[in-house]
Amino acid sequence: MPDTEILSTRKLFTWPDYVVLIGSLAISTLIGLYHGYKGRKNFTTGEFSLGGRKMGIFPVSMSLLAR
Repeated sequence: MPDTEILSTRKLFTWPDYVVLIGSLAISTLIGLYHGYKGRKNFTTGEFSLGGRKMGIFPVSMSLLAR
């Protein structure tokens, strides 16, 4: 197969693809920033690593098993 045929069958991003990609990245970033600032508290290192001692036995055990 000549090189021109290979290039013509290759799928490339078009401008609508880039719009959707950039839009989804922007929305994801905005959601992350919103929850980052909304949930901001003055956690100590101990509270952060222990989850405020509010986690149940199932998530703690799954976290330990995942290590």
